[in-house]
Amino acid sequence: MKTIVGGNEYFQKQAPIIAHDNVRKRLAEGGTAGNLGSLKFEAKPQPKEALPILTFDHDVTVHLNGEDIRALHFPSGHTDGDSIIFFPQSSVVPMGDDSVRYGFPFIDLGGGGSVEGMIAACEEVIPKLPADVKVIPGHGAVANVDDVRAYVKMLKDTPCRRSKGRAGGKNARSTQAGEGSGAVEKVERRFRDHRHVRRDALQRPDRQAGRETHQAQLSNAANS
Repeated sequence: MKTIVGGNEYFQKQAPIIAHDNVRKRLAEGGTAGNLGSLKFEAKPQPKEALPILTFDHDVTVHLNGEDIRALHFPSGHTDGDSIIFFPQSSVVPMGDDSVRYGFPFIDLGGGGSVEGMIAACEEVIPKLPADVKVIPGHGAVANVDDVRAYVKMLKDTPCRRSKGRAGGKNARSTQAGEGSGAVEKVERRFRDHRHVRRDALQRPDRQAGRETHQAQLSNAANS
């Protein structure tokens, strides 16, 4: 149920891709992703082989391998096509980029995302999480309920940054997505220098070969 940049055509041959309606629309049309500030990425329209073949509006449940796997759409978080997936029998919840472990998240304002939407999504999810849950973030180590609560608290500090940004003359939308804060300057460097390779992969020398392969794949996807 997760779309993979540059990898959908491959994975679609292994199993059908399921995603929210907005994901298929944005993949088909292409466009500009970013924080409406210094981060900007042009996305080319994807071929039909890369588009999700099953889409949904609010939620969908897949009954597979003894699991009742439920995908819930949460609008205006990381993007306007976000879904959080619940594996109730296994107490596992992949949250995608609505929850990350590297600090302040990249929020795709150009793709319909917002800080407020991300906070709302997390706050709605937290009461649904069992005590022994394993939360799979979009980036970083496996998390628990307390980690998600701490993440929400960090996000709620954003209005302070936003008001300071407006006082300093920054674009309000750019500041909302974190431009100008030290945490998001780190995000910018990750996108610019490493093409969004996972931080833990960058920190381990023994993953050098894998990192170079991943960067080459991203480069090929961007140029295709």
